[in-house]
Amino acid sequence: MNFLIFSTFLSIVTASQVKHQEVNNVVDDLTPPDVKKSIEDFGGLVAKGEHSRKVAIANQTRRQLIYDDAFAAWKKSHEELETANGKQKEAEDKERIALGKRDAAIKFRDLKIKEKDHADSLVPPAKKWMEDEIARVAEEDEALQKVKKILEKLIAEAPAAELSTSTSRSLLGLARRTVTLMTAPSFIASLTNADPKRVQEFPAIVLNLIKEGQEAEQDATDKYNARVHEAEVAAANLAEARHQLSLREQEYADAIAFRKQKVIEAQAAAAHEDEMRKIRDEMKTLLEIQIEFTNREIARIDHEKAILDEAINLQTQLHKVTQLLA
Repeated sequence: MNFLIFSTFLSIVTASQVKHQEVNNVVDDLTPPDVKKSIEDFGGLVAKGEHSRKVAIANQTRRQLIYDDAFAAWKKSHEELETANGKQKEAEDKERIALGKRDAAIKFRDLKIKEKDHADSLVPPAKKWMEDEIARVAEEDEALQKVKKILEKLIAEAPAAELSTSTSRSLLGLARRTVTLMTAPSFIASLTNADPKRVQEFPAIVLNLIKEGQEAEQDATDKYNARVHEAEVAAANLAEARHQLSLREQEYADAIAFRKQKVIEAQAAAAHEDEMRKIRDEMKTLLEIQIEFTNREIARIDHEKAILDEAINLQTQLHKVTQLLA
């Protein structure tokens, strides 16, 4: 009898089709022992429902923790991706800067090549001018030295035949005009018959011409040395420009390699982030399914519990009545 009553209530409660009148009808047929047993059975059903509630909530909690872990893993991968993308961007910027420096170094090297070529082109003319000046001054110096010796001899010797005033004056004017005329053979020959008194004016002119020749030779030599020095400086500048270009080219090559490495790292981070996002979305879907199931379970258990609580209340009242009648 008790088993039949319990089965009847269980089928009614489980299917969520228990009605107040049905409960009342079943309760009316119970005997005092059956009432007590029924109360216990209904209490067991309530306990089972609460257990199911706890299980559903626990499952949802576990599913929530799984989703939280998946979300945290995705968030971490997303941050790593942003970091990798930032490093890739920095590497690309560094590569652009390195390229600009290399191009600037190429232009600077080309400028130094032009400067060196120009400096080198000035050396041969300066050398020729120096050599011509040395040869000219040497030739003139030889002639002037002869003139100087003749003048010194004339001055040292006793008075000789006097030249006419016009002749001596023309010699003085001729001497003052140019060193070329003074070193001419005709001029040197005419000195042998010159008046020593008049000749005394010539040594200072000759010495001055010798000095000017030496200065001209030194000036040509200095200018040649300056051109050589400028060419050497231009060559050194070109060598340094080439060295700096090699450094900039290496920096550019390193920047390219660094950028490629950061691209690979960013691609790996993107793939990892995509995988973590898929797992996150999958865990979110499972969590939403679990939440929906838990809500349904709680609603079902609450509904069944309300029916069972009412049945227990009725049976309790009936049990009290049966005890009074016993």
